[in-house]
Amino acid sequence: MAFHAEAAGDRRAVLHHAPRAARQAAELASHREAAAQFERALRCAAEAGPGVTAGLYGGLAYELMLLGRFQGAVDTGEQALALWRQAGDRLREGDTLRNLSFALQHLGRGPDSVTAAEAAVRVLEPLGPVTELAHAYSRLASARMCFSEHPAAIELAVRAQAIAEPLGALDVLSDALNTQGSSVAHTGGEWTGYLRRALDIALAEGLENEAGRAFANLYCSYADQRRFAEAERYFTDGIAYCEEHELGSHAAFLRGERAAALERTGHWDEAVRLSTELLAGADLSSLYRLHPLHVLGVIRARRGQPGAWGYLDEAAAAADASAEPQWIIPVRLARAGAYWLQGKTAQAIREAELADD
Repeated sequence: MAFHAEAAGDRRAVLHHAPRAARQAAELASHREAAAQFERALRCAAEAGPGVTAGLYGGLAYELMLLGRFQGAVDTGEQALALWRQAGDRLREGDTLRNLSFALQHLGRGPDSVTAAEAAVRVLEPLGPVTELAHAYSRLASARMCFSEHPAAIELAVRAQAIAEPLGALDVLSDALNTQGSSVAHTGGEWTGYLRRALDIALAEGLENEAGRAFANLYCSYADQRRFAEAERYFTDGIAYCEEHELGSHAAFLRGERAAALERTGHWDEAVRLSTELLAGADLSSLYRLHPLHVLGVIRARRGQPGAWGYLDEAAAAADASAEPQWIIPVRLARAGAYWLQGKTAQAIREAELADD
């Protein structure tokens, strides 16, 4: 109906059918189709009010995030934000800032992501303990975690859960548990219960985005602790889930972590193949390029092959732009190793000092 309405030039009918088609597609885990339907609706929204148009931009931004098309998600999210502000809807403004923070982080714009998350909390706190505020606390917790501010991340995650649980907001609960577990893992505590509960809630409730994130962080956390055998099931099951539900962003993260694990365990040829495939993929944001760039740079340097510095230079630029220690430290240490292998001791020391800082 949406297709024929657009072909007939009936904008009112498009605005009636296309958003419904988008929501139905999203419920069926067809996120590319959902995005296409929101785009169709927006093509016919010239005479719609700011609230209607803002909702369409917001819906499109969310679908683009799931697909891993983060620049598009930021662009459409900013459109939605401006319109919600024009409409004077503080609740939607805050929630849009929260989603914008997620897209900015995954685009590799870490400081901008934190700014958006903090703004979301400021906008929503005066509205009381609503679900959107729980979401905002959980998003800010994740941003703090990525900047290695783990006590603050855990405190915010607990605060999000305190609001979400009585309201039955299980998507927030899963997300906050995920962040809490990941921060606990980085501080040496027992983390597996938090992350497994996050995954169990997401799978039981059909929460696709939260399930994808839980699979990714379980695999990452086990691999970081060199518990590769335990990590394996979360990669296998996670990739299958993400592909079935068109979760391009989480699938890309899982494959990047996989490439890093293959490099660490000596499966260099497999790591090179996977990293090369990832870099050839369309719409891969700078943050998702980091793992394959790192892996290819390290392996080429160790094998004495040309081209290592092209990969390591791009990786350093992307890591520095993210401002996140979790990316900067491994890249700087990889560069230190590459310089050391070339006998360039002074440069190697400088890179190691940057990692230490």
